[in-house]
Amino acid sequence: WHLLHFKFGEVVMYTTADGKVIPDLYLVVYKFFGNTINVILYIAVMALLGFHLSHGFWSAFQSLGLNGKRFTPFVYGLAAVFAVVMATGFIVLPVWIFIISGGAL
Repeated sequence: WHLLHFKFGEVVMYTTADGKVIPDLYLVVYKFFGNTINVILYIAVMALLGFHLSHGFWSAFQSLGLNGKRFTPFVYGLAAVFAVVMATGFIVLPVWIFIISGGAL
């Protein structure tokens, strides 16, 4: 999805002060996240990424043999916090762009 849109999708160009013509990636991202459906799908995928990161985080500790009655609940909690922070970090940009763009460009 990312490659289809950002690599092979619409190309928006602009001219710099010194006359060079370069891609305007800001406008491409801005237009993409101005669409309600794109934002909703992106948020859903980032939520799934959060679940995946949570599992991977505590699973890594388990694979290293760092588990036990006292340590495992701490690692599960740490994994949940890590996953929420990462997913939220990725979700902030599209939501912010959607809000400032007025949505549904």
